[in-house]
Amino acid sequence: MLAVLFGVMVLMFTMPSWQPDSSFITNSVIAILRGISLFVLPKTRSESLMNWAGIEKVSFGLLFLLGGGFALSLVFVDSGLVNWIAHSFAFVEDYPFELVIFVLVAMIMFLTNVKSNTDTAAIFIPIVGTMACF
Repeated sequence: MLAVLFGVMVLMFTMPSWQPDSSFITNSVIAILRGISLFVLPKTRSESLMNWAGIEKVSFGLLFLLGGGFALSLVFVDSGLVNWIAHSFAFVEDYPFELVIFVLVAMIMFLTNVKSNTDTAAIFIPIVGTMACF
């Protein structure tokens, strides 16, 4: 059982090196196969790792919150808004690194008090990642 989960993780992280560009196998397909394998792999002889009763206990509000955060992040990246915001803050390279980090952390801490942590992370992770590249 652990070997199968380890194999799925290896596939997921080594996929860019072996997957052709026109392939339908993406991280999403691998994650779905991993989720389905939880229903197939045995916990005991008569019980699998996951059953439908366990799925019914999942908070779907949390799943929608996470999915919305990931969708928001993807829209920011695909629309080019992340690049625009990151290039707008290009002037911060003249300031000391510690000051930039302090201001970013303070801004993110303030925003997490006002809005969802997931949304704040979905917005700032791509922006800070793009800012780090230049």
